Amino acid sequence: MNAARGETGLVIGGVERKLCLTLGALAEIEAAFGCSRMSELEARMRPLSAADLMIVLAALLRGGGEAEIAGQLG
Repeated sequence: MNAARGETGLVIGGVERKLCLTLGALAEIEAAFGCSRMSELEARMRPLSAADLMIVLAALLRGGGEAEIAGQLG
């Protein structure tokens, strides 16, 4: 993992996966939550449900190049 690029690891099913908040992942999260501004996204992220968390996790996995496992989440 490369922390300088914003990458971090998460163990899912016994395998370490890479998460990364890329611009693409951020845009995916904004679109999923119907936000057009960062301030809207900030407010929307405060009361996260389990389903919301899965959306964020899938976007971060795709940002980290883990599209296959991200597709299995939902």
